[in-house]
Amino acid sequence: MGTLPHFLDMARTHLKAALGLIFLSSSFLNGAAYQIYTQSANSLGYAHADMAALADDASTAWYNPAGMVNLCSPEVCIGGASFWIKEEFNGKVGVSSLPDLLAYEDGIVTTIPGMALQQPFRVPRAVSNTYPLFPSFNAVWPVHYYNLHFALGLAIDVPWGLETDYSYSSVRPYAAQTLIESLQINPSVAFGIGDLSFAVGYGREMLETKITSSVINTGAYLRLRGWENTYNLAVMYKFDRELTLGATFRPGLTHKISGNSSIFFSDGHATCHFKTPAVLTAGFKCDMSKRLSILGTVGYNLWSRVKSIEVDTGIPQVVVTPLFSNILAELIPSFLPIPPGADVSLQNILTLNSGKASIPIHGKDTVFLALGSKFIASDMWILKAGFGYDQSPIRPGTREFRIPDNDHYLFSVGARCIFNELAFADFGLEYIYTPKCGIKNNPILPVSIVPPELIITVGDVTEVIPLDSVVTVPPSQQGYTGSINSTALAFSLQIGIIFP
Repeated sequence: MGTLPHFLDMARTHLKAALGLIFLSSSFLNGAAYQIYTQSANSLGYAHADMAALADDASTAWYNPAGMVNLCSPEVCIGGASFWIKEEFNGKVGVSSLPDLLAYEDGIVTTIPGMALQQPFRVPRAVSNTYPLFPSFNAVWPVHYYNLHFALGLAIDVPWGLETDYSYSSVRPYAAQTLIESLQINPSVAFGIGDLSFAVGYGREMLETKITSSVINTGAYLRLRGWENTYNLAVMYKFDRELTLGATFRPGLTHKISGNSSIFFSDGHATCHFKTPAVLTAGFKCDMSKRLSILGTVGYNLWSRVKSIEVDTGIPQVVVTPLFSNILAELIPSFLPIPPGADVSLQNILTLNSGKASIPIHGKDTVFLALGSKFIASDMWILKAGFGYDQSPIRPGTREFRIPDNDHYLFSVGARCIFNELAFADFGLEYIYTPKCGIKNNPILPVSIVPPELIITVGDVTEVIPLDSVVTVPPSQQGYTGSINSTALAFSLQIGIIFP
C-alpha cells in the first residue's frame, strides 16, 4: 500500500493549500498591505506628504475635500500611476510543490521522488513581476462670495490594489495569481468661512478579487465583486499665510462580495465578508519663503479591526476521483490478504469538506509618516521631493508570499510644468524600499477531510476499512519557510485643466 498513501498525502495537501491560499489572500487585499496612496501624480512627488494640508489642484477632492474651497476656478485632473513590482522568494516548501518535481512522459506521471515526500525541499527561486496601473480622476467646482466659500467635488480613484503572479514558478500550487482591484466614486461638498473650511462626502466603493492556485493542470479559482457605501469627513484651517493644518477621516468598510468559485472542476457561488481599515490623516503645510514650502503628513490606519475573514466557497464538498483508482482497486488483492472472489473498491480517495472557513487575521494598527518639500523654481516649473515611512499591518506569523508585506520606505521626486493659466502637468517617480523579511507559514487550513475508505464485499458481507491513519501529512512539511526580497518603482503622470 506504499504508493497510495504517498499519492493521498500529495493530493490532499495540494487541495488544502489551494483552498487555504484562496481564503488567506482574500483577507489582505501597496501603502501598507494593499492600501494605495497614489491617487495623484502631484502627491507622489512629495512621497504623499501633501495629503492633508496642500490644496493646489483638483486632487484635493480625494485627499482633503475641505481644501476645494481654496481653488479659484473649476478644475479637472486626470492621470494615473504605474508600478513595477518584483518579489522574489528563496526558501523551502513542503510537499504541496511536488508537481514541479514529478517526472512526465507524454503527460503521464512516471516517477514520484520518495525523499520529497518525507521532508521539505528547497525550490528554485520564485519570482513575481507585475505591472499594476491605477487611474485617477478628480474634479472641483468652487464658488466664492465675499468671505463665504462653497465647492463641489468628484473623486474617482483607486483606494486598494494588489497584484502578484507566480504562475510560472515552482510555488504556483500555493500562489499562482492574486489580483485585487477597487474603485471609489466619491462626490463631496465643502464649505468655508474665512480661514476655516470643512467637507463631507458620500459615495460607493467597488472591490473585486481574482485568486488562483495551480496543481498540474487543475486547481482553485475564485473571482468575487461587490459594492459598499462609504463616506469621508475633512477639515482645513489657515492659521496665517505661512501655516495650514488639515485632517481627514475615512471609515473602515465591511465588504460583502460574491461571485464564481471553482475547485478541482467543482463550481459554486462564493461569498466573502471582510473588513478594510479606517484611516485618519493629519498634516501641515508651512511656507518657509515665497518659493519654498515644507509639507508633513501623519496617517493612522486602524488595521486592528481586521480580525478575521469569513468565506463560503459555495462548494460544500469537493470530490476528486483519480483516473487510476480502478487500477489500484484491482491491484489491492495482490498485496493484501483478501478472500478470492471478493469485490474491492476505493471510496473518497480525495474528498474535502470545503464550504466555510473563518480565517484569523489579527492585523495591527499602523502609522504612515511623510515629509516633503515644494520649491517654485520659476513661473513654469515647481520641483518636489519627499520621504515616507509606511508601517506594515502584517504580523510575521501571517506573512506569505502572495502579500509579502513589510515596513517600507518611500523616496520620491517630482515636478509640475505650468504650460499657461489653463493647463499644467505633474510628474512623479517613487522608489519603494522594503527590507528583506523572513516568512514561515503554514497556509493549509484545518478543513474537514472525509477519510478515504477501502470497501471489500464478499457475497452479502461488506467491510469498510478507513484509510485515514495512513494519509497524515506532518504540519511541518505542509508550509514554507524562507525569505522575501521586494523591489518596487512607481511612475505617475497627471494633466490638469483649469476652466476660466
